[in-house]
Amino acid sequence: MADGLARVTEKSLVAVDDGGGRDRRYRLLETVRLYARERLDEAGEHATLAGRHARWAVGLAERERESPRLDRDAANLLAALDTLLASEPREALRLCLALWPFWLRRIDLHVAKRRFVEALAAAPECTALRADALHAAAAIDYRSGTLSQGLVLAEESLAAATAVGDARAEWRALQVLVADLFRRGDVP
Repeated sequence: MADGLARVTEKSLVAVDDGGGRDRRYRLLETVRLYARERLDEAGEHATLAGRHARWAVGLAERERESPRLDRDAANLLAALDTLLASEPREALRLCLALWPFWLRRIDLHVAKRRFVEALAAAPECTALRADALHAAAAIDYRSGTLSQGLVLAEESLAAATAVGDARAEWRALQVLVADLFRRGDVP
């Protein structure tokens, strides 16, 4: 495999982004990428490859949750999220949850909010995963200054967590709701 990669790199079909050591990355030139995409579509393999890519992205995001390494793969992660929204909505919620710290670190709150809205709409089943996603979306709203929307989501998170019997998720939702009571001075 290394020999084949070296040959296509020498022929300028693949570009090398040399970050040194393990940070070396290879990328297809845009024309080659488009050609390869056409061949995948013709062979009926695009969906299979997109699914593999999405599973890789979920694993990466969960492993590297707060790592700057995710910055290099931001486009890959968003492409994977698009794939999952169309094919596996629960996995899209899972990826959003894994990306939440990444979006907060980058202050991509508008992207985070839009993606959580899409994923929550695509996966409406009452699950512990949904309760966690609602909590994360509430925190994003809270942090971006849309407190009233965040409180609605925190209440939905609490209801979902209660319905599925997830005490940890209930506690997290209550923390957001109680924090708002303190903020408003409504605590007796």
